[in-house]
Amino acid sequence: MDAEQLTLSSQRWMAAALAAYSQGPQAYDFAVHHAGIAAEHLLKAYLASLHPALVVEAKDFDSLLHATGMGKYASGHVTRAKTIGLGSVLAIMSGAR
Repeated sequence: MDAEQLTLSSQRWMAAALAAYSQGPQAYDFAVHHAGIAAEHLLKAYLASLHPALVVEAKDFDSLLHATGMGKYASGHVTRAKTIGLGSVLAIMSGAR
């Protein structure tokens, strides 16, 4: 949920995508998959830079607690936080409700 961590993750996924792409047609499926995750993480990084609660599942109270800095009250560990998917990220970015 940290913008910097998501940015670094995006960079790692994109590096993996480019490496897979350079292997030729037999690895294009991996390149596309990894590039998609890189894009998702980069968009989530932007949202998290605005506020970390924007990237967690609104219906998951523990995730919201962690995103708002109140994780000590959550029943689960931060590694169990649930984040939104790419579809939700794109909906938020486009202003859709």
